[in-house]
Amino acid sequence: MPTPGDMLPPGVNGLALKVAALERELRELRAGRRLESASISGGAFAVITPTGGKVFNIGKLANGKYGTELRRDDGTLAVSVSGQDPGADDMARWLSRDGHIVVADDAWADGFLGRPWVPVPMAAPYGITAASWVTTHIGVLWVQHRVLELRASVYAPAATTGQVRFRMVFNGVSTVLGPTATAANDSETFLNYRAIGSDFVGVDHGERVVIIQEAQRTAGAGTVNSWHHGAWGSNTYDSSEA
Repeated sequence: MPTPGDMLPPGVNGLALKVAALERELRELRAGRRLESASISGGAFAVITPTGGKVFNIGKLANGKYGTELRRDDGTLAVSVSGQDPGADDMARWLSRDGHIVVADDAWADGFLGRPWVPVPMAAPYGITAASWVTTHIGVLWVQHRVLELRASVYAPAATTGQVRFRMVFNGVSTVLGPTATAANDSETFLNYRAIGSDFVGVDHGERVVIIQEAQRTAGAGTVNSWHHGAWGSNTYDSSEA
């Protein structure tokens, strides 16, 4: 029940108490969480520099797609996630200042690296006279990519024929990769093969695979030389390679 004092107009002390209460509530508001959760539908959230450049953009991008972009002060794209061309919509990419992709996951093969391309160390060139397959180069690959580029050549002197091929060993199983190249009568033949996902069935990211280059002499008495020109992981070019 109100007292006679409650009926009196507020004095100086009452005003001071109200101001103190407001200050206390303001401090609590500043210390509390400003936003529990939020969503943007059909738009974007951007961080814009005083000069008008966007250094961060998430949501609908300039190309009309949705994703995340992180840009440098000069406006060049540094990091992007999604928002790209069809088939690459979910890629995460790190780009150089001139626009080259430095690091990226694979657009078509989930769980594999797209860039950088990782080389496979292989042994030195080897000359053979054996009439059956002999290992001339060998390297261990810890799988990072879904695709493996393989380059080799075979040289056979006059009146001699030789061959070169690639093979892989995974979990104790040996499999020939690609075709066999043949050289004869003082000629050199090059073997260029792109081993894709169908060549590596059951091989997952991080697995250990042995890559073997081997050669043989199939005719004549000369020495066949097998040369290794490179082996490196690569990103897929389309969904058929995954």
